[in-house]
Amino acid sequence: MLLIPVEDNEQINMIYTTIFEDIVEIDCFSNPNEFYKDLKERKADIYIVDLFFGSQLLGYDICKAIREVNTEAKIIISSSYISEDNIDTLKVYGIYAFISKPFDIHNLQDVVKEIIEHSASDTKCNSN
Repeated sequence: MLLIPVEDNEQINMIYTTIFEDIVEIDCFSNPNEFYKDLKERKADIYIVDLFFGSQLLGYDICKAIREVNTEAKIIISSSYISEDNIDTLKVYGIYAFISKPFDIHNLQDVVKEIIEHSASDTKCNSN
């Protein structure tokens, strides 16, 4: 299972790597342009997307790009700027969870583990 965070804060990417490297393959992107190149090459199972990169609101575009190539992936929004307007706008992309920063590491781990467990049970059901 592949998890790709798209987050411009390198410290947060280090946290993601530390908390998830033992349970999933993880590859962090701090540069949206590099992420877009990679998105054409491979599909992840889970994406964690920040809404803002510097002063630019790029999270919507990132979610749209993910959905254009991967309708099955689970997308988690992790941002300091989660509002009702953001949630309503992002619903069209089938966001799995919204997690406000600063986030509780255990809450984020629980969300990712829930996705992994559902994926494992779906695989079991499909193989019967």
